[in-house]
Amino acid sequence: MPLSRDMHFSSLTIDELIEQEIEEKGLMFYKEALDNIRLAIAIVYEKHAVDGKLDWGEMLKYGRLDKLEETIKEEMKRLNRRQQNFIKTLLKNVYQAGYYSTAFSIEEED
Repeated sequence: MPLSRDMHFSSLTIDELIEQEIEEKGLMFYKEALDNIRLAIAIVYEKHAVDGKLDWGEMLKYGRLDKLEETIKEEMKRLNRRQQNFIKTLLKNVYQAGYYSTAFSIEEED
């Protein structure tokens, strides 16, 4: 069964909307994660830098470097979870749109 011109157009529109949403949300998620990581690094600099320089030895004291690494890992895990939830929601919406579009097309043919 060949696709009608209208169905092809609406499919392109849906694809464009999905792509736009992915770009907007994806950028927003990455920006928030980057801001949080920069904040964590800024806090470390504020507390432990001397004359604007952060000494490697100072970071190794009391596991400071390990704590910073753990903070960054947790932020990346949070980013990953947000992306997974977004993709699951997006896939659900795409499936529903396809289902209803197909049902509408079949209904029109009858």
